[in-house]
Parts: sequence; structure tokens; C-alpha cells
Amino acid sequence: MINLLPPEQIKELKEQENFKILVNIFLLILFFLFSFFLILLSIKFYLSGKLESQKILLEKGERILDLEKEKKIKKYNEILSRIENFYQKKISLFPKAENFFEKIPPAIYLNEFELKIDKKGEISFWVLGFSKTRENFLDLIKILKDNYKEVSFPPEILLKEAEINFSISFKIK
Repeated sequence: MINLLPPEQIKELKEQENFKILVNIFLLILFFLFSFFLILLSIKFYLSGKLESQKILLEKGERILDLEKEKKIKKYNEILSRIENFYQKKISLFPKAENFFEKIPPAIYLNEFELKIDKKGEISFWVLGFSKTRENFLDLIKILKDNYKEVSFPPEILLKEAEINFSISFKIK
């Protein structure tokens, strides 16, 4: 093709073509930057939504943990109040048991000893032992009946003359 235009116009046309290319490149860069800004903005909204949902879940978890802690605290408070009630009753077991052991005749041997406190706060003893003679056993029964209440033992024990294995239960007055 033959170009019949003067060189000035050819130069002008080249400049216009270069200008159009530059405008197109500028518009493409501008469009890219605007798209990139929109992408970053959408990522920001997505992450802030995720962060807000995690925050709500954490608050809910904290409330659940607080309820569990509150239940544990109530449980421990209940245990402590029971312990406090027990100490307020001030049932001294050891002096009473010591008193019992002092009253046992020397010829009586104890094999087992059990001590219980019922819901009314009464202390009951159960003793399993051995006596060489019936007289020693009767002395023990007399001492127990004088000092304690509800003394009970199997009556067939009294039929033996010597070497008596016995069990006795009684309550403290």
C-alpha cells in the first residue's frame, strides 16, 4: 500500500495511535487497580464476618464454661457447708472412745471395734472380743449398762463358763 499523506500528518496519526494505546493501557491499569481494590474489600468483609462469628462462638463457649464453673463452685460450697455443719455439731469421738477403753476390765480382749454416727447424731459402738471367764464378761456388761444405753448382746453367750467370744453393741448416753 502506498501512503500518500504528508509526513506531518503521518506523524500526527502515529501520535494519535500512540495516545490511544497509552489511554487503553492507562484504562486497563485503572480497571486492574479497581478490580484489585474490590477483591481486597471483599476479602476484608469475608474475614471480618468470620472473625465476628468466631467471636460469637468464643463468647458462647465462655458462657458455657462460666456455667460449668458456677456449678462446680455450687458443688464445693455445698460440700463446705456440710463440713461446716458437721463441725458445728462438735461430736468428739476420741474422748468417748478413750473413756470406753478405760472402763474395760483387764481380762477382756477386744478383736474388733466399730464406731458409727447415725443421722440423729447418736454414736453407736459395736465390739467383738474374747473373755476368759463368764464373771469377767458379766463385769463388762454391768459397766456398759451403767455408763451406756441400749446395750445388747446375744443371750446364749451367758451359757458358756469360759473362753467366751462375744459381740456387744451399745450407744453413748
